[in-house]
Amino acid sequence: MGSKFAIETFDLTKVFKYEPFGAGQMWSAMWVDGIKKLFRSKKREKLKQFIAAVDHLNFKVEKGEFVGILGPNGAGKTTLVKLLCCVLRADEGTALVNGYDIDKEKYRVKASVSLVTQAGWRFFSYAQSVKENLELTAVLYGLPKKRSRKKSHSGLENSRPLG
Repeated sequence: MGSKFAIETFDLTKVFKYEPFGAGQMWSAMWVDGIKKLFRSKKREKLKQFIAAVDHLNFKVEKGEFVGILGPNGAGKTTLVKLLCCVLRADEGTALVNGYDIDKEKYRVKASVSLVTQAGWRFFSYAQSVKENLELTAVLYGLPKKRSRKKSHSGLENSRPLG
């Protein structure tokens, strides 16, 4: 029998190189940033070169649990989801998703999850309740209406906050 956890992370870490301007920014803006760098201390500049979006994260989610990932902009929420769905590769640590290692079994991980990104979440309505949105999503994924109502109700009734 497999693990009782849907997700287990083990010191999961993703670090990005600090880029003050994106590739599409104007050269003049990049030149101004270069001038600013001349007046900064070397020690302070080294600290800003890399940003840990996910820093040695350890947590477990039991099968059947509903989990919300909350935090301010830039906290690493999207990076975490991308790591767990094998869209990004971790710099350190690993995770098991549905019992599959995100480093060694990425195709099995991808086959075992459904990811609905912001861009794909066109049908989400802030005017509807969470239950109504779950029911709608279930129907869009092909579940009969009656079953989607029952599953949504059951899932919400059995959910609990983390912490």
